[in-house]
Amino acid sequence: MGKSVSIYQNSRAWVYSTSLLSKDSEDRCRRVFFRSYFLKTGSALALSLVASCTASLSSPTDLEVIIQNAAKEQMDLIKEQAAATDSIEWWTELGDLYLVELVKVAHIRNTDVRTAYSRIAEVRGQQRASRSDLYPTVNLSESAGISESDLTNGANEDRSFDLLIALEASWEVDVFGRIRKTAQAADLRTSATEALLRDTLRVVTSELAETYVQFRSIQARLKLSREIESRRIENLDRIQRLLKANYATIVDLRRSESQLYEIRARIAQFEALEVQLSNQIAVLVGLKPDMVREFLVSDVGLRDLPGEVPLPTAERILRNRPDVRARDLQLAAAAAEVDAAKAALYPRLTLSSTLQTGSSGNNSFSRLDGIAANAIAGLTAPLLNRGRLLADIDIQSARVSAAYADYEDSIIRALADIDTSYAQLTASRTAMVQRQSSALTATQAAELTRQLFAAGEIDYTSVVFAEETRADQEDAAITAHAEALAAYIRYMSAASPAW
Repeated sequence: MGKSVSIYQNSRAWVYSTSLLSKDSEDRCRRVFFRSYFLKTGSALALSLVASCTASLSSPTDLEVIIQNAAKEQMDLIKEQAAATDSIEWWTELGDLYLVELVKVAHIRNTDVRTAYSRIAEVRGQQRASRSDLYPTVNLSESAGISESDLTNGANEDRSFDLLIALEASWEVDVFGRIRKTAQAADLRTSATEALLRDTLRVVTSELAETYVQFRSIQARLKLSREIESRRIENLDRIQRLLKANYATIVDLRRSESQLYEIRARIAQFEALEVQLSNQIAVLVGLKPDMVREFLVSDVGLRDLPGEVPLPTAERILRNRPDVRARDLQLAAAAAEVDAAKAALYPRLTLSSTLQTGSSGNNSFSRLDGIAANAIAGLTAPLLNRGRLLADIDIQSARVSAAYADYEDSIIRALADIDTSYAQLTASRTAMVQRQSSALTATQAAELTRQLFAAGEIDYTSVVFAEETRADQEDAAITAHAEALAAYIRYMSAASPAW
């Protein structure tokens, strides 16, 4: 049991030792140690953390300075966590007003978001119920009755009118902290659920923004394909004229027809994808598909990719990632529930008091008699059910171990997510630049080929091949642009400064 609780106590120290010590910074190691003290981490692991830095404090003055710096960092951490309840709207950096409006709607109407809000209302009710056990309960009861001692006799003398009014109060004195720990666990569960709501908003925003970029890229590729279709129709007409003048062959004609059929097939696919992606956006924002298609009818194209983005520190990830914060709070709640289960082993002290008055008469309800009062102190200790309480402690301790594993997993996944998305962003940014350069040179090559053909220096086959290369490279440039924007969205969702 003690080992399970120590898992929670040492969890944050594990995070810092695995994510920050790799920087080999003596000052950072010292700050981590004193932060582990302020965050109530285990002293043994914290001491080993300092030893791993291979550095010793030179004087008590240095110790005081480090403690002061650690306290300041802890206050900054609290302030930053409080400020992180409001998300930074990184999607506005793309400069697309349509996307901004869609995100606003999704944060209200998305079904996952609404479900998350409902869960918050549920846990807040549970939180109030848990905290109410800290206060006395007061009940007012009233009873009235008529009794007949002899039903065969119709005289009123055998009839009795009784009235009783009682005011009862009871309060369990939380001597060993069972109720306080239960209320604390409920508070932490509420905060964890609120963090999960922010994580839901983060995921929904990322998915919506990425789907929106895909939709705009399909619109751009569809527009390009229609332009290519027009050029290939012109090429086909030109080939037919050249064929009549014996300057082209039937092979050139069939090749031009094949290219025209191919681009028309691509247009049909893009039109279907446009509808599919608009429907996906409709599901994400919780609106009817026809409303979304009407809203997105304007082709605004793809926005420019924002500038370079910095890598966040590991500390900032732990502070600002809502999924990590939620697992941290769930771990703390599980530890509080272990303490509550342990406190249930000890006796419970209950104070109760009753005030009552009533009346009794033969004719009718008469005036109230005097007021009676009593006060009782009761002490209840578990005896035969102690085994069940010990089993409950084991259950809660196992939940702490599971919560710690989830917390550790969330940190690893967050770091991996940021590292992967940053690598993808860097690579896709380079690929976009190269694809755009390739499309530009392919366009220049196609124009030059047309000029050479007009001068009679090359045959029309070279023109057809140049046009085909141009079409492929222009389409690839749009795709690379969309992939770069999607990588930017994934990275900002993973490493956004605050949620």
